[in-house]
Amino acid sequence: MALDESLPHQDITYNIIGAAMKVHTTLRSGLREVLYQNALEIEFTNLGIRFTREYPVEVYYEGQPSGLYFLDFLVEETVVVELKAIVRGMDNRELAQCLRYMQLTGAPLGLLINFGVRHLDWQRILPPKSWGRYDPNDDLWLRDKGYR
Repeated sequence: MALDESLPHQDITYNIIGAAMKVHTTLRSGLREVLYQNALEIEFTNLGIRFTREYPVEVYYEGQPSGLYFLDFLVEETVVVELKAIVRGMDNRELAQCLRYMQLTGAPLGLLINFGVRHLDWQRILPPKSWGRYDPNDDLWLRDKGYR
């Protein structure tokens, strides 16, 4: 399969998706998300993919820290990888979560992967052209895009 050079970081996402396909082919659907996460961590390590599992992201409310989110993976310090194991398939709820993680980290690319369906489902997510730098006091971008 030829890489489409017009998409950013396609070489990285190609390797991530390939690793996820191998995990899904081996484990199949029907397991808890954490089991796929464990297997994907093994596969990333075997492939030499640089990643941080459970990457912590501080969330602020009115300029004060209000808690942490933990991304499933941040790969090559560039791609937010959010895993799911849901039978119903992914919708705007998962898209909004991935977009939020991308905005909080400043990552230029997100990848949603759902292991809960018969055939692996994945979506490459690019940030909206209109979104600027993250402001912890401004939640309007998500509501304006219809994601809340």
